Amino acid sequence: MNKAFQIIKDVHVFYISTIDGDRPSCRPFGALSEIDGKMYTCTSNTKAVFAQISKNGNVCLCTMGQEREWVRINAHAVVENSSELKAKMFDLNPHLRTIHSSENDGVFELIRLENGTAEIHHGDGSIETIDF
Repeated sequence: MNKAFQIIKDVHVFYISTIDGDRPSCRPFGALSEIDGKMYTCTSNTKAVFAQISKNGNVCLCTMGQEREWVRINAHAVVENSSELKAKMFDLNPHLRTIHSSENDGVFELIRLENGTAEIHHGDGSIETIDF
C-alpha cells in the first residue's frame, strides 16, 4: 500500500466517491494517513459524506500523481472510535486543527479504509494492483 499511499500524500488532494441513494457523490479530501499499517481519512459527522459512509461504506478514492500516474482505491470505510488513533491522525495532519478544536470535539470522525484494492495506472498503460 505504501506506493499508492505515497502518491496520494505527495499531491495532498484526493477525491472520495460515496453512494448517495442511487447516485455517486464525489468531493475533495486533504487528510490521509497510514497508522499502524492501516489507512485512515477523516471527516465531520455533520457532513453528508459521513451519513453516506454510515449507510453504505463502499467508497472510491482517486487522484492524479505528480508523474501523471493516477491512483484509484476501492475500499470499505469503517468509522473508527479510538481516541488514541484520532490523536495520531491529528498529529500526522496538523492542518486538522484549523478545522476542529480537538479530536474529541464531538464532530471529528476517523474513517478506516479496509478490504480494499489500490490500482496505480501508469502512462505506459501498465497497472499495479495492491490488495489490502
